[in-house]
Amino acid sequence: MPLIVDIGLTYVELRPTVTVAQQQLDAEPEDEKDEEDVVLEMRTRCERCDRDLVVDGAAVICSFECTFCVDCAESLQSRCPNCGGELVARPRRQT
Repeated sequence: MPLIVDIGLTYVELRPTVTVAQQQLDAEPEDEKDEEDVVLEMRTRCERCDRDLVVDGAAVICSFECTFCVDCAESLQSRCPNCGGELVARPRRQT
């Protein structure tokens, strides 16, 4: 329902708006909103040099979870060769 506002000489009709993000949230089924479904994949190998990576060890990832060892990340200047995104420290998971 629109809201009519008097701003002096003119009346302005204000309509409530819904953002695209809100529409997307409203459209998602309830079961897809569970936080348990969103888990970071802890890959065990560097995508560049194939070095073994341990879950609680140092590694870097981009926002798409491309995973690299620290040495490769340094030589890539902290840029993912796959997407061009920033490589950041991967959180460590307790084993």
